[in-house]
Amino acid sequence: VLKAIGLQRTGKQDEAYALAQEVAALEPTDDNSLQALTILYREMHRPELVTKLYEAAVKKVPNSEEYHSHLFMAYARVGEYKKMQQAGMALYKIVPKNPYYFWSVMSLIMQSISAQDENLSKTMFLPLAERMVEKMVKEDKIEAEAEVELYYMILERLEKYQEALDVVRGKLGEKLTSELQSRENKCMAMYKKLCRWPECNALSRRLLLKNSDDWQFYITYFDSVFQLIDESWTPPLEEEQGCNDEYKLEHIEKMNWPFFLGDPEELMFQYFKKFGDKPCCFTDLKVFVDLLPSSQYTKVRKI
Repeated sequence: VLKAIGLQRTGKQDEAYALAQEVAALEPTDDNSLQALTILYREMHRPELVTKLYEAAVKKVPNSEEYHSHLFMAYARVGEYKKMQQAGMALYKIVPKNPYYFWSVMSLIMQSISAQDENLSKTMFLPLAERMVEKMVKEDKIEAEAEVELYYMILERLEKYQEALDVVRGKLGEKLTSELQSRENKCMAMYKKLCRWPECNALSRRLLLKNSDDWQFYITYFDSVFQLIDESWTPPLEEEQGCNDEYKLEHIEKMNWPFFLGDPEELMFQYFKKFGDKPCCFTDLKVFVDLLPSSQYTKVRKI
């Protein structure tokens, strides 16, 4: 095998391939030969040959966790999602570890994403993935954040938004800790899908008060505000004023309601006076320039 690698790296690809196939025909099971052949096939840009290599190895050593893992990864590199699913479950039966089980679940999700028939995706692949995860939930075997993320992804793709929200807000949602405010962001996304605008508004406002420089929260906040206006919703009288974050929010909110609250140019000027020393000021104001008539553009540029 080392000779074949040497031939490959000196440009003698045909000779290298012929020699490698002679070794592969012997169906080696020693780790050194398998790893060397894998390196050679990668350099040849023939990842499909790696799958055949480990398929043969798994047949000879059916209880090898390592070889089953390599086989799964080889299928992943060539996009063989169905075989990935089978390899993941075969590996889980040998070594019942959660990651291997969820490899199979992820393979089903990939099949649903790559399926040309969307109906097949929503009636077969995703429901099967959902049942597999629910089985682990019922048995209280969910261990990692990635497993909760997969469950959320499945429910979202099935348009089961209420169920997805329940997952995020429930005990499983406590595992969503790797990304800042991951749990809250998912809740906001589901509130929007469910058109639960009061909850969406309250959550986005709370997040804004914690981090007033995160623009995505402003977008969600204003979306919910306009929806509530359209629905003639009356908020509870529990608004408090005074802190700096709320003050900033109040100014941007006024710019978003120019026809109700006054002249856009004046509102933008007031915002600039209060927050012109902050790096975010320009990008905050930029989105509102279109509210101004062309005659006022020059004045804004001077600012």
